[in-house]
Amino acid sequence: MKRLYYIIPLISFLFFSCSREDFKVFEVEDVWGSETAQLDLLVSNFQKNKFWEVVVQDGHNKSAHYGFLNINEASSADFMTDFSPLYSSFSKTNFQLRAFNRSAIINFPKESKFAKMSQDAVYIDTTFALNKIVKDTLFFLGTLKKSTLKLIPSSNEKYNALKQHKIKETKASMDKIFEMPRYFFRIHKGAQSFEISRDTVLKTINFYYEENDKVITKFVQYYYDADGLVFLDPVRINGTVFDKIKVK
Repeated sequence: MKRLYYIIPLISFLFFSCSREDFKVFEVEDVWGSETAQLDLLVSNFQKNKFWEVVVQDGHNKSAHYGFLNINEASSADFMTDFSPLYSSFSKTNFQLRAFNRSAIINFPKESKFAKMSQDAVYIDTTFALNKIVKDTLFFLGTLKKSTLKLIPSSNEKYNALKQHKIKETKASMDKIFEMPRYFFRIHKGAQSFEISRDTVLKTINFYYEENDKVITKFVQYYYDADGLVFLDPVRINGTVFDKIKVK
């Protein structure tokens, strides 16, 4: 108890010896501006395009899912996604662009098609805050489950291809290939050859290759679009870059 008795006065002395001049105020740069300015930025960029490709990555296992928005009105669009066959055809989804909690957000209401897909996916948000804009592509971060949403400007041609159920055909073709009685498959590009496998639960393509006499494994998330299997991030192996497996 004596030790405690002597320490307390010392702490008190240190605390009360501080003066107001010891505390300095630093200004924080407001990069985005007010939430109104952020919303104006989001709306002006969003209105530049009628067609948007959608890439959403869940906040748990980081699996990626592809979708498409054809904007019909200020708050509704035709929407589809490769998440499951239940959502693979176009139908209406509602959305809102608004300011919330000092951010510009896109929100998909509870009864919207996107929100129902989110409920099935479990780790996909229904509200996303604008994070950045890069070359007209809009990047968002989920406000609750930390999933991510990317909106990429697209075209009527891509929309028409998806309306013809091209994703369904692509997935069927890929399933046939990977269900063949071979566990590993090979990609050939130039003089190089790599073994690959597919994980349909985590939605990853797994690369196996040799480098400096060692066997290396790389994993990359994938999703389907109208004409192939797309890697979420390009894969570079021994100077060769892979970003997609197309169906011929």
